[in-house]
Order: sequence, then structure tokens, then C-alpha cells
Amino acid sequence: MSQKINNKSSLSLLSILRREIPYTCLTLILIMISLHYLPLFKDHIDKYSDYYSLNKDSNLHKISFITKAFLHADLSHLYGNVFSLLLSGGGVEYLLKKRYGNGRGIFCFICYFFLSSWIISQQYYNLVFKETPSDFFSIPVVKKPNTSAIGASGVISCLSTFYLVLLAKERIEKMSRSEILLHKIRVSFIILGLVAELAVTVAKQQYYREAYYSNIEPKLVSIELERINHLVHCLGFLDGLSILPLINSLFSLSNKKGS
Repeated sequence: MSQKINNKSSLSLLSILRREIPYTCLTLILIMISLHYLPLFKDHIDKYSDYYSLNKDSNLHKISFITKAFLHADLSHLYGNVFSLLLSGGGVEYLLKKRYGNGRGIFCFICYFFLSSWIISQQYYNLVFKETPSDFFSIPVVKKPNTSAIGASGVISCLSTFYLVLLAKERIEKMSRSEILLHKIRVSFIILGLVAELAVTVAKQQYYREAYYSNIEPKLVSIELERINHLVHCLGFLDGLSILPLINSLFSLSNKKGS
């Protein structure tokens, strides 16, 4: 009898571990790190960077709408996104596996990752790189027509707010103390990032706009601030609150009908 109980407890512990560890996020991170470090991939990407990064010609090679999420400019860019993906993406993966089971949860997470990359890239391209772009958003690129966008930060921003939507539907009384603490840490980081991004994006774009119409060369306080694509982050935040929850609701309905 005691042996059966031990077997059950070990199985439940194993299932918890399988759900808690974000294997899919770790796999995506491994791909990002490999592309950045391994010469076999790095040399090829450097040679054809215009093909794999999001730029004014991306409409001709739309694979860049996906591949740009796996490319990073430098180590700070790479590991900043690695940490953020583990934080927010790990939370999304956990909640999806908890809701749909491990197999379907992982499938949903992979689909949402690539789908959000495609949607955000398409939105950014339409706002910035089109022949008749939106005036407010296009001004930084008017000053720098060869601008390109790379990195997973837009997707991570999307997953961050999508995580908040998923978490809002969870019942707190059914969570353990450690689970609640982990969710609190994630939510704190996401809220702080959301407020900072919105404030910086509006201020930065307004500054560029005024500099453009005043015919002044824009100079920001720091080079790092100028390099960060805050517009992509904000697009991700908005999509995580609207498009991904809608798609997930449709999947939930089809999943209920299927079962």
C-alpha cells in the first residue's frame, strides 16, 4: 500500500516538474544563443543580414518576419531577451500547459510565439517601412532609411501582457504559496516594463517628430536609448492584450468541442 502511495506521489511530482520547467522556452533560447555564437550560423547570418532582419525590403522576403526574432545585435541584447523570455514566456508556457495539458500547451505556445512574431513584424513594417508610412511612427526611419529591426523583444512584450490575461482567469485559491510568489514576481516586472515602455516610446517619438519638422539632427541622451526599438515593444504589449487572447479563446472553444 505504501509503495503505491509513493509511486503516485513520485508521478505527481514528475508531472509538476514537467509543467513547471519551460522546456519550449529553453529550446527557443538555445536556438537564439546558437545563432549568435556558432560560426556556422553566425557567418551566414552576417552575410545575409538584410534577408533575415526586418527592413524596408522585408515585403520581398517575408521570412524575416519570423527570423528577426532569433537574431540579436550584441550580448546585452541577447541575454536581456533571454531573461525576459524565461520570465514572461515561461509563465505563458506554464499556464497553457496547466490549462490544455503538456502536449497541447506546448503546441499552443509555439504557435503563439511564431504568430506574434509575424503579426508584430507586419504591423511594424506597415507603420514604418511602407511607401506611405504613418507620419508619427516613421520619422526616425526617415532620418535613417537603412534602419533594420532584429530581436525577440516584440514577441516577449506580447507574451508578457498575454500572460497577464491568462493569469487573470486563474483561481488564486487553487495555487500554492510558491506559485503565487512566482506569479507576483513576474507581474511586478511586467507592469514596471509596461509603464516604462509606454512613457519612453511616446517621449522618444515626439522628440524625433519635433526634431524632424525643425530640421534638426536628433541626438538622444544615450546611444543605447536610440538603438532600442520601443515601438515594437508597445505593439507587442497591445497585441498581447487583444489579438492573442482572441486567438486563444477560439482555440479554447474548438478544444471544448473536440473533447
